[in-house]
Amino acid sequence: MSSFWKSTRRMRAFTLIELLVVIAIIAVLIALLLPAVQQAREAARRSQCKNNLKQLVTAIHTYHDSAKIFPSNVNSTGWSGQGNVGGFSWIANALPYMDQAPLSKSINFGQSPATAGNNLTAFRKVLPALLCPSNTQTGLRQNQSEDYDTNGVGDGAGTDYTGNLGYIWGGWRDCPAMNAAGTNPLPGLPAGYGNGSGFTPWVDGCCPSTGHIRAVNGVFAYWGSARVQDITDGTSQVVAIMEDMHWIGGGPPFNTSASDDSSWASPLGAVSNMRNPMNLNPNGDRRCHGWSSMHTGGAHAAMADGSVRFMNKSINNFTQYKIAVRNDNQAAGEF
Repeated sequence: MSSFWKSTRRMRAFTLIELLVVIAIIAVLIALLLPAVQQAREAARRSQCKNNLKQLVTAIHTYHDSAKIFPSNVNSTGWSGQGNVGGFSWIANALPYMDQAPLSKSINFGQSPATAGNNLTAFRKVLPALLCPSNTQTGLRQNQSEDYDTNGVGDGAGTDYTGNLGYIWGGWRDCPAMNAAGTNPLPGLPAGYGNGSGFTPWVDGCCPSTGHIRAVNGVFAYWGSARVQDITDGTSQVVAIMEDMHWIGGGPPFNTSASDDSSWASPLGAVSNMRNPMNLNPNGDRRCHGWSSMHTGGAHAAMADGSVRFMNKSINNFTQYKIAVRNDNQAAGEF
């Protein structure tokens, strides 16, 4: 009889209190594990973003090996009397070197990017290699512009990576609200580095006949691009391509929707000015977006030597100037 009761006691079920304790323990464990899982996922997304930039900078170097110049950004459609002769971004010109030769062959580069037919199909072709996995925007973005003067042509496939215009003031990227304090130049820069100076030149955004790349001090121009030999500060010291989320901004709450110039095919959306501080709030002004990311603590940039680096969002303004400009004979040092 005694053995029977012992056996019965061993088989009894959990009490309600014990069950609640077990559930609470499981909940605590999940709460502890969730941030680690989220961090692991973000680390994977950040790694993929870095790889995207690596492939893109490799593509422009392969292009350079063939053409002896980086792929050109070309704006000409209907702007400043240039006439309707087409205009495509440096990304579009680099497509054959991004494993996108069939897409490149489908484009008529003598017509505007969003012209009906094959060009419009290409304009709306989402390329995952041009999108940061951490960005919450959709790949196909609404109400995109095909160039500076032609607005609102419809949906366009986006890019989260832009070419470095350098450290300039003018044209598409002369952000008037760049610094709420109105300081010119930004803190940390010498007094002679203000807007319109030789260090921060005014650059008109149009005309190829003026030797436009010589006026722009980055790797890409509104119209044109540099050669490796033009990067006299050293290719490891100068940014070629950076992350740019093309935020609309404003708020609060901060508006992380894409601006109307975020299409990869458009020469308007494929370049950014590194004069704008990292993660600047554009406040609704398309000229004010620039180096930015959804990653915690900073953003990636591909250097002109083909390496990719993650840089802190609190980067010193003078250091940012030095890695933006290709030909000022100033070493950036450690950054």
